[in-house]
Amino acid sequence: MWEVANMLEIESMWEQYKGEIIATDLDGILCEDDHPQIPLFLPPFPIDSIITGRHERHRAVTEKWLAKYKVQYTNLYMMKHISFDWQMIAYFKVETIKKTKATVFIESDVRQADYIYLECFK
Repeated sequence: MWEVANMLEIESMWEQYKGEIIATDLDGILCEDDHPQIPLFLPPFPIDSIITGRHERHRAVTEKWLAKYKVQYTNLYMMKHISFDWQMIAYFKVETIKKTKATVFIESDVRQADYIYLECFK
């Protein structure tokens, strides 16, 4: 399933997809892009996967932040190589989504969302 949603719709979207295999981006969804210490739209129930373009070296601080805000998840996927190229990050997310068999992916970047939709959900 693919939808373009404004940020105000994301909170209600969690409930809409309850029961699906949900994967989500981290920055821009669970926390602010520019201020990642500030929570945004935290899921009110456990989700399957968080798939982020953050580098693996940030795992400990990321897991600590997720625990602080009581985000319940099964898997946290992080990039093994540093990249600021949206296409490389989107490719990583596509390959990971395919492995997780997620039926819903919530993405904050429109370019990445378009690419992910075409590769995974069309």
